[in-house]
Amino acid sequence: MRNLFYLLLLLMVSASTLPSYAQQANPNNIGSVKGLLQDTVHKYSVKSATVSLYMADSTLINYSLSNTYGEFVFKNLPLNNNYYIEVSHISYNLLRKSFSTSTSQPAVDLKTLVLKPREVMLKDVVVGVPPVQMNGDTLEFNASAFKLDSNAVVEDLLRKIPNITLWGDGLITVNGREVKSLLVNGKEFFGGDLKMATQNISKNALQKIQVYNTQKDQSNPLDSSLTMNLKLKKAKDRGHFGKIGGGYGTNERFEGDGSLNFFSSKMQLGFIGATNNTNKIAGDIRALTANSTFKGTGINVEYQPDFRATGINRTNTGGGTFSYNFIEKPTYQNKSELTANYFIQNRDHDVISNSLSATTTNEGNSIFTNTNSSNNTLNTNQTFDSRFSRSKQNSQLNISQRFSNNNGEERDFSDRTTQNQSNDVTSTNQSEGLNNFANRNLSL
Repeated sequence: MRNLFYLLLLLMVSASTLPSYAQQANPNNIGSVKGLLQDTVHKYSVKSATVSLYMADSTLINYSLSNTYGEFVFKNLPLNNNYYIEVSHISYNLLRKSFSTSTSQPAVDLKTLVLKPREVMLKDVVVGVPPVQMNGDTLEFNASAFKLDSNAVVEDLLRKIPNITLWGDGLITVNGREVKSLLVNGKEFFGGDLKMATQNISKNALQKIQVYNTQKDQSNPLDSSLTMNLKLKKAKDRGHFGKIGGGYGTNERFEGDGSLNFFSSKMQLGFIGATNNTNKIAGDIRALTANSTFKGTGINVEYQPDFRATGINRTNTGGGTFSYNFIEKPTYQNKSELTANYFIQNRDHDVISNSLSATTTNEGNSIFTNTNSSNNTLNTNQTFDSRFSRSKQNSQLNISQRFSNNNGEERDFSDRTTQNQSNDVTSTNQSEGLNNFANRNLSL
């Protein structure tokens, strides 16, 4: 017995110490690479150069911009792999340098990398496109540098770019900072919802992704937010896209939706419709369009089946959205735009309930009550809103209106029967009600 005790104790100690050895060994399996960029002529440090890190099979792993001293560094590299870096700058020729990491040499120092100035000639042709580059204060990602499927959309491209994260709720962060505004060719795309652009626009229609700070108040440098702009290729700023989908399940449950959208350099026009009996209820046109994209992925609590709702809701929903930019390339200080939205929803709500209760009196007699009730509500809700906004230098003009119309009827029916323990009917009661309602509201 004593030998068995010592054996179990030895096994427990071994099991507890093995993970600690593995945790201590993990940091030793991580490599890094660093280097310094320098000009050949004046021996100047080259700052803001794009340094792209690739695997040997040309898979992009990470990217960086050289700092003020021309330095760059990449960490957390798996060991025993072959890599290469590409250094690109608008004033210098492209430089490629290969290296490898190993257990014996996890930290690689490329020391000083000399860049040769580019000789500008009218017939120069630049072969190859760097995946990322700095253009002034704008960080640019070139779409053609990332190879994806022909059916890929912008969202698929964003997931391939290091340091860009797409969250489940549609949020986008770049280097940890949240993107507050997403534009297409400098303008909002169908109301500014991120999914409308990232899940509908084809990757093949995209030229580059631009990330920059937008400063609304020029006198306050702290009043800035991160903006992402999708720059489309020439002749791709005019097009259309749409989607149709449906589903059918048990207990005759169904849902379907469809949309068709058109856009040009100044105008955007979209139509959408949906139907279901799975308790999915859209509150407005934005919730409907955001959940009827080509990609059709993501989480939106505003348009999901509500399992807490009583009864069955059969809804038919539709609408349209329109916007027109009178200025082809608007800015925050100079823009003129007209927007309009129409939303209609027909809702048929049924609630049927049955209950049976038993009551025992002081004499020991039992009374049974059976109640059957039903409620049906037919409701049609319509909303139309429009807005004209004009901004120029320090002046701003906004004109808006909103009209809503809600009408329908509600029917209630109740049947109550009471019996004694001999199944004799002692009382019956039936009630039925009808209520019509109509509400209109106009706000300016």
